Amino acid sequence: RGESVLGGRSYCEKCKKHIKPYDMIPVISYLFLLGKCRDCKKKIPKRVLVVEVLSGLIFTLLFTFAFTSIISFVLLCAVSLALLAIAVIDIEHGIISDTLLLVLGFISVLYIFFLNPSLFAGHFITAIVAFGFLFVLFAITRGRGIGFGDVKFAFFMGFLLGGMLTVVAFYVAFLTGALLSIILVVAQKRKLKGSTIPFGPFLSFGVFVSLLFGREIIQFVRPYFGF
Repeated sequence: RGESVLGGRSYCEKCKKHIKPYDMIPVISYLFLLGKCRDCKKKIPKRVLVVEVLSGLIFTLLFTFAFTSIISFVLLCAVSLALLAIAVIDIEHGIISDTLLLVLGFISVLYIFFLNPSLFAGHFITAIVAFGFLFVLFAITRGRGIGFGDVKFAFFMGFLLGGMLTVVAFYVAFLTGALLSIILVVAQKRKLKGSTIPFGPFLSFGVFVSLLFGREIIQFVRPYFGF
């Protein structure tokens, strides 16, 4: 839409009127308004409720499994919101916003600085390798397998996660993407040839799983691979 993700006020997509602060309480306001705009009574898109519920679930998981300090928790919540926005927009419109990627990159800088500034160099190298990996796939498939937005996303994934955590994120993304594709094909929802599925949501999911359980996954598989 060409709107800022950092400024402006929320408004009804139908009547364009600004939404009052008391109508923006996650989940509660949606239920209280019966899923309709207070002014024009048009239905609020169900994705609003879905995103609000997912956000609460994500924050709960981060607090339960990844809480080390309030600063890191807040930064991880911000990262997760950016990942969720990227995933939802890619599902709806088939694009990955450059602005959201830059926001993700900025939050990643803050997160790494807080975590350990000495990691910057290694994470940057990982970002380049991750970008190159998906760029090769993009070139081989001529953009039919993945889009260039996914290639750019890979750079920011690598920068945020670094080394092995990026490998875990890619593995989870490709595994879940392949499983869903097989399910859709078997269910005859999509044809195998000429159909595409947005890959951004799988990359976002892979990053989130890696942030939560990546180190545990690495420790689990380490004996089998000898590293």
